Amino acid sequence: MKQDFKVLFIRFSSFGDILLTSHVLRNFKKQYSNCSLHYLTKQNFVQSIEYNPNIDKIHILPNKIFTLIKILRKERYDFIVDLHNNLRSNFLIFCLQTLNKSVNKITFQRFLLIHFKKQIIHPNHIVDRYFNTVQLFNIDNDHQGLDFYFPKNFTYQLPPVFKNGYIAFVIGASNTTKKLPILKIIKLCNLLKSPIAIIGGLEEENTGKKVELESENKQIINFAGVTNIFQSAYIIKESRLVISMDTGMQHIAAALQKKIMAIWGSTTPELQMEPYLPRNIDTQFKHVNFVVPNLKCQPCSAHGLNDCPEKHFNCMNLQPIEKIADQANHFFDILT
Repeated sequence: MKQDFKVLFIRFSSFGDILLTSHVLRNFKKQYSNCSLHYLTKQNFVQSIEYNPNIDKIHILPNKIFTLIKILRKERYDFIVDLHNNLRSNFLIFCLQTLNKSVNKITFQRFLLIHFKKQIIHPNHIVDRYFNTVQLFNIDNDHQGLDFYFPKNFTYQLPPVFKNGYIAFVIGASNTTKKLPILKIIKLCNLLKSPIAIIGGLEEENTGKKVELESENKQIINFAGVTNIFQSAYIIKESRLVISMDTGMQHIAAALQKKIMAIWGSTTPELQMEPYLPRNIDTQFKHVNFVVPNLKCQPCSAHGLNDCPEKHFNCMNLQPIEKIADQANHFFDILT
């Protein structure tokens, strides 16, 4: 195929899902270095790809979709890769009348897993399904994981308490049933022997302040609601270990090849969204999942919920906090 063709990638949201597409973008650009790769997403999530050198142009999804269609028609794309595959992206593709391929969302298989606990999902990660959308181009897979890029000349000053190492604790998530309850967070912090950087969005600012104030561990600094996405990513980058819920920051940690301890609530690794690391990464850096065993109600959602449908929230309330703390303290000591 000619090198100077133009491809549009579509993924509207969310932050973590967009970051998970970085693998296919890198591999595509590696093989077709002179092709032009465009990306369509929502304004709120541009920062996840804003500095990605594999993307030549970013388009923003506007309120009026027909205005966007006129703009995209002028681009005269040779191919469209739909990594969102919903009604809006399908409508765009229909209007553009361009050769295309959409990601397999395995909707039926996920439905069976969530509602009937029938595990018929192939063990391929969603990143691998994204990659499969471009296989007609015979793209070679480098298996080097995800990418996250900082702005040029980006700097951030860490507090002195972190000079000998610290744990980055990501307490936020998009929905309540993916978050560890605040009392569990405080208990875990009490058992950690190292300094702790609390990371989260504006929604977690008060929680982070409460943890910082009430924890017996006085080496905690709350950054939730205080730092921007790049500052938070830098705190993760410089940490010795990351403890995280199922959230976009977990995928940033994976892109930065950090040791990750992933705590799962209403979602589970079987939904194929766990940390995606390079295939040849050292064993000590492979992530660890914490899922409460033998819960018949788990997973109850593909993306999390505002409330536990069973009202007990055992997927988080029964998390083995002491075991998590013991492993975190062990990893902190060996990851020098």
